[in-house]
Amino acid sequence: MNRKFRSILMLILSTIGLMSCAPPQHIKEIWNNKYKPINTLPMYGAPYTTKTDAQIKADAQFIKTVTENSGSREKAAKEFAAWGWAEKRKGKNKNSISRFNQSWLLDPKYYQPYWGFGAVFLAEGKPKKASEFFEKALSLIDEEKEKPRLQVDAARAYAWLASEIKKTDSINSEMLYKKANALIDKALNSDPKYGSAYSMGGIISYDQGDYKRAWEIVKRSRDTGSYKFDSKFIEKLSKVMPEP
Repeated sequence: MNRKFRSILMLILSTIGLMSCAPPQHIKEIWNNKYKPINTLPMYGAPYTTKTDAQIKADAQFIKTVTENSGSREKAAKEFAAWGWAEKRKGKNKNSISRFNQSWLLDPKYYQPYWGFGAVFLAEGKPKKASEFFEKALSLIDEEKEKPRLQVDAARAYAWLASEIKKTDSINSEMLYKKANALIDKALNSDPKYGSAYSMGGIISYDQGDYKRAWEIVKRSRDTGSYKFDSKFIEKLSKVMPEP
């Protein structure tokens, strides 16, 4: 970045009084996004970036080529989303974002790219940003069998946020825990055999301090034979509340 330009910008910001406090989130996002390759930004940095004419032309050519090869934009979007998850499993987050971006470009109404963006942000320790993308994915998902997995991921993000603020903002923390618990319940109702929902549900309830609910989840997991909680978790839970 040009140092002279940055100095001028800092002077302008200080003149209008923005240097007395942290810049608003949207200002930080615009600033950060402006100096990153857009293919490493979810949705290519939209709405904070504007593509060049050359980039728009390249997008059109990409869509045309892969659609011809796959048979439809929707099918191609699924293929690139699958590629994105494969990169995510390898820990290659930038590559993962690039593939999810291509999936999103092909079909902005497909839930998988948003889920992928959220998963990457969660892996990077950014639950607030992750939750925004999970919310979008939840509003679009149309595959019943995939809903429990997405619901558990979103619950984890909400609970993470709740845990971060429970000592400073108990009202919003409780609201976030409530959202997380509701998603766990939905996941378990949809798929009573889904072990990760029991595991995450127990952890969330314990962290919230709702030990009664934690024991209820443990009991339900035993009744269904779907998940066996770690003995250390049971020991910790028993210390704060004996099993009812």
